[in-house]
Amino acid sequence: MVSNKLAELGNTELAYLQKILGEKLQQENEQNKTWQAKNSERPFQKSNMILRCLNAVSAQQRLNERMTVKW
Repeated sequence: MVSNKLAELGNTELAYLQKILGEKLQQENEQNKTWQAKNSERPFQKSNMILRCLNAVSAQQRLNERMTVKW
């Protein structure tokens, strides 16, 4: 499953993925400012998908941090 694959990623890979998604989110937000009614997609649809991905990456990073804490 996808969640298993995310769990296999280290903090470096997750940080890189978060950086890429953040840049893409910035691009989408700029495009949404100039969005025209002629487009078939709703505005912010891609932005919302990117945000959900960013949230998943952040959640996985937090989980990785908690799992590495020594008792």
